[in-house]
This record gives sequence, C-alpha cells and structure tokens, in this order.
Amino acid sequence: MSNKSSTFRKLTDSKEKAIFLLDEFIGEKLEIEHSSSKGMQGLEGIVLDETTNSFLIETKKGRKRIPKKGNIFKFPEHGLNVYGSAIIMRPEDRSKKLYKKIRDLN
Repeated sequence: MSNKSSTFRKLTDSKEKAIFLLDEFIGEKLEIEHSSSKGMQGLEGIVLDETTNSFLIETKKGRKRIPKKGNIFKFPEHGLNVYGSAIIMRPEDRSKKLYKKIRDLN
C-alpha cells in the first residue's frame, strides 16, 4: 500500500462520512483536534476560506489562518476527523483527486 493510500485510509472510517470530503468546506464548523503547534490545539470556528495549504476560520477572538499540515481537524456536524496532510490540495481539485479513493473504500 502506498504512503498516500495509507494516509487516506487513516482519513476516515466510512464511505458515507468520506463523501463529505468531496464537498466545499466553507461555512462548516471546524475544530482543531490535534496540532503540532500547542497554541492552535482546541481552536474552533467557521471556515471562511480555504487555500491549498490552509483554512481561514472565524473564531470567537477573530479570524485565524490555520495551516493544514501538522493538524487534525474535526468537523463535528459530520462526525469526521481529517488529517490536514491528506487534504493539502486546491479545494477545487479535491473532489477529482479523492473520488476514486472514496469509491474504492470497503
């Protein structure tokens, strides 16, 4: 199994939850479940913008730019934890790149 494939397997445990990854993240509630930066761990807010490498979220204390790499994100409304390193890609390319992997999940 390739490294990218094993990263994706860690991404989600069910096909139904994984389908969420094909959609837009803007407007979704996001929490930082784990971070390589202790100052970011536990932050939560609404996704305002997404780039290849980061999310811009609105928190209670204002807007924060959060890198995808080094973080595990929780989308509580979908019951899904997502490894940031597995979604480092342009948002508009995510559905194209992840569709086949999601389709092949058991």
